[in-house]
Amino acid sequence: MNRRIKYLLPHDFWSILILGLLLRLLVMPFTLNWDLLANTRLIATWNTLPLAEFYKQPLAAYPPLIYSILNTVLVITGKIFGYDFWNWLHATDLALLTHQHTFRYLFFLKLPFVCIEVLTGILFSRLFARPLQNRALMLWLLNPLIIFTVSIWTSVDIIPVALLIVSLYLAKHNRFILAAAALGFGGALKLFPLFVFPLLFIQVSGWRRKAQVTVAALLPFLLAHLPVLTLPAYWQHTATGGYSDQVFFASLPIGPDRSLIFYYFFYTLILFYFNQFTSKNQRPLIFFSFFVFLPLFIFSRFNLQWILWIAPLLILVSLQNNVRKLPLFILYTAFFGMVIFSQASLNIGMLAPLEPTFWLLDWPVKQKLGTEMTMRLLNGLQSIFAASLIWLIYAKLRLGGMREGSQN
Repeated sequence: MNRRIKYLLPHDFWSILILGLLLRLLVMPFTLNWDLLANTRLIATWNTLPLAEFYKQPLAAYPPLIYSILNTVLVITGKIFGYDFWNWLHATDLALLTHQHTFRYLFFLKLPFVCIEVLTGILFSRLFARPLQNRALMLWLLNPLIIFTVSIWTSVDIIPVALLIVSLYLAKHNRFILAAAALGFGGALKLFPLFVFPLLFIQVSGWRRKAQVTVAALLPFLLAHLPVLTLPAYWQHTATGGYSDQVFFASLPIGPDRSLIFYYFFYTLILFYFNQFTSKNQRPLIFFSFFVFLPLFIFSRFNLQWILWIAPLLILVSLQNNVRKLPLFILYTAFFGMVIFSQASLNIGMLAPLEPTFWLLDWPVKQKLGTEMTMRLLNGLQSIFAASLIWLIYAKLRLGGMREGSQN
């Protein structure tokens, strides 16, 4: 990084925090992703429909616990602002965007997510040795990927990511049962934190402790899913439909009716790699807890908001002084290139609160360049993104930057 840029960036905790908050305040009221509006309207029906009917709705793809939490936040917001808020929420899209209180309502709808994200960043920084804490916090709070996915996109994934980082903080202090419970609660919100549990299982010594952490992780997950265990519509949406097929079951045919599933193949190798460390003090649990998601971002058409799952991994790479920053810059550029060349709802359409006509745009780039050229560009950008990601992880592994005592 250029020395002049380093000099201009804040270095103490409060300066970093204030600058990070200001950046979020600048975008929160003036941006809106289609997902936030559609999911908020969906959440408003949580208490009015039976579960079987609720999960028949195409957008109902999350576990019930996260809908209960988000519905509580929505009800509190409605009580603060009264009937005008509910009228605004259920107005037509253009009427909603031109409402006099749109900026205010968007700010308060996003506020819980942003508060969780900022607190998560602070806790994440505490995973590092004291000399690195402020730098880690700066790389989180000033990170364009995190600002984009939470303050602009308003991804609900920040809640399970927060619980994953809580789990790592507890594990760092040898509170393994509580760490497993945090993973279980994260998995009760979205399934992906549970992919970290085998690492924690390996980390714990003794079969009695292993049994305890297993129960601690499974109990909140199973209890949260009891209401939907017998609902086929729920499992079709969350486990075997949409992105789940594209991501978790992307495969390579190897013979008649047989395929290698990319994610599980490489996930197993990662677990073996983690297990080969001879003691828990040598195992880089924090690094591997995000490393396990890497195959999803290399071998599948991932949802762009899932970049939040590996944002901490990219920060770990950034903290490695002897890792060259050019591949990191190329990775960020490729990611935002994919955003720009995607449909309008992921880029210019998010500015609809400022200019409502942007909401009506479909896919301007595809209309201009044609479907074939747009797909080639997106495929090229994803290939560059995946190559950059592989190189960054290789460089970090080669340079021995996984030691818990120094950075992780």
